[in-house]
Amino acid sequence: MKRSLISLWGRFAADERGAISILAVGVIVAAIGVSVIVVDAGSLLYAKRQLQAATDAAAMSAVRDIGKAGGNPTVRAEEALSANGFDSPKSLQVVSGGYDADESTAAADRFDATAGTDNAVKVMTSIDSPTYFAQFFGVPGTSEVYAESTAAMVNQASISAGTGLASLNDGIANNLLTALLGTAINLSAANYQGLVDTKIDALAFLDALATQIGVSGTYGDLLSADASVGDIVNAALDVLTSGDTSQSSGNPVAAQQALNALPGSALNALNLSVSAVVDASELQNRKIGNIIKTGTNDLKVNVYDLLIAAVMGQANGQTIDLGPTVSVPITGTSISTRIAIGEPQASSKVGPVGIQVKTAQVRIALDATIASVDIGLISTNISLPIYLESASGTATISAIPCSRNGTMVSVTGTTGVAKAKVGAIDDATLNNFGSSSALSDPEIARLKAIGITLATISASADAQLGQGGPSTKDFTQNEIDNGTLKTVSSSVGLSTLLSSLVSNLNLSVNVLNSGLLSSLVGLSANAIKTTVSLAVVPLISALETPINQLLATLGVQIGTLDMGVNGTSCGVPRLVG
Repeated sequence: MKRSLISLWGRFAADERGAISILAVGVIVAAIGVSVIVVDAGSLLYAKRQLQAATDAAAMSAVRDIGKAGGNPTVRAEEALSANGFDSPKSLQVVSGGYDADESTAAADRFDATAGTDNAVKVMTSIDSPTYFAQFFGVPGTSEVYAESTAAMVNQASISAGTGLASLNDGIANNLLTALLGTAINLSAANYQGLVDTKIDALAFLDALATQIGVSGTYGDLLSADASVGDIVNAALDVLTSGDTSQSSGNPVAAQQALNALPGSALNALNLSVSAVVDASELQNRKIGNIIKTGTNDLKVNVYDLLIAAVMGQANGQTIDLGPTVSVPITGTSISTRIAIGEPQASSKVGPVGIQVKTAQVRIALDATIASVDIGLISTNISLPIYLESASGTATISAIPCSRNGTMVSVTGTTGVAKAKVGAIDDATLNNFGSSSALSDPEIARLKAIGITLATISASADAQLGQGGPSTKDFTQNEIDNGTLKTVSSSVGLSTLLSSLVSNLNLSVNVLNSGLLSSLVGLSANAIKTTVSLAVVPLISALETPINQLLATLGVQIGTLDMGVNGTSCGVPRLVG
């Protein structure tokens, strides 16, 4: 009997008939459980989103009452919640405090409820949201949903650095833009002056650009999108031709003429990220076209800044061969110029205290040739390669007091380190901003007679300028309106750098045939050095003006940083957390 039971149990355990039904029931139960979780979780997520939107509105409404006589931020928050369908939240807490917009401060630490001056409000709310199926599994029929939002009255400014000199050399500027765009550019000096002198409203420009490239959503979506240089130019033209005089200042007619003179086909073939042209990351969560312009909102960007930033965005990682762009008034001298531009930075930026704007890193390789230099009875050419490098200069908004009768914005500037060296450099090294450029001492001349090399002359020289600053400059409203630029300097500039290069110049003569050298040249090694030096030193000194003009076109000055404030936005409420 016992064996029969054991045998029966074994057959039962081995029998797989009906197993699929058991599995099917398990799968159905699991599917129902997942469905229950999805439905209830979706319901709670929807409630969270609705409450968050209402809390954001409550914070924006409450902060507008900060500092008002008889103001009551809590009442304003309650009204906003009620208007959005939350008449009786489970909890509501409205805390006033100070908000520090400085980007160098961690986001979590920017709101301080114990600050002496209130300029912000944090609103915290919660509600009980019903669940529909969870209660069948022993879970309570409601779950608490929490939302938090912080709004502040934030002062912002639009700044630029390194550009906007009184005038640009139109010949050098045209040659540079021609090389960057790949097509002939022939703007006049008046065209360039119009671009330098004109500013346009930053929000109007961004809105026009969004329309131009078909981007909707937030300004963050726009800043991460790609646009052509032609799109940038056309958006600026849309603002200049809008008929709204409040959207531009300076000489908008001249700027419009200059932009219209640019070749559209070449501009439309070049693409870059919008954020490389103007950095407005502080607006990234705001809906495009949904910011109301008020009398306290006057954020502008310089039109030349926009153009040169867009064009330079094409140059990263490539050598720009400018040919004989640089010239000096020395007979028989020709100079070829190559330039490399580091990771381009937006030359204009909009934001609160702490934002920075940087000039581009620039490297220049000059290959100068002085023809037919007489050394004794022998005439020879001198080939002198010179390398120049300028690191980024930095301008940082250090304060925005928004005092209409005093300082509106304070900007702290630091100039970049610059160096110069006699030495040849290839294109790959010129473009490698990740490493320093170690250049060997070049042979600059060779004395030959009847096919025999008598001697070679080599040169070495290097010089460096340290950074200048930090130095803080205050801007009044009148200075902002007039486009005033303020300068931070290392107390020395390109002139000093080139003078140091001359002072450190060392020439060496390697005599290969002393007998012929003595009979045909009739000079000692030291006398040869002196003769070569008399040709080289004036050349180096004469480079100051053309190189400054070239760098000015790129928005860079060695040892000097020009800073400007394009506009301010004072006491505008915005969500900050």
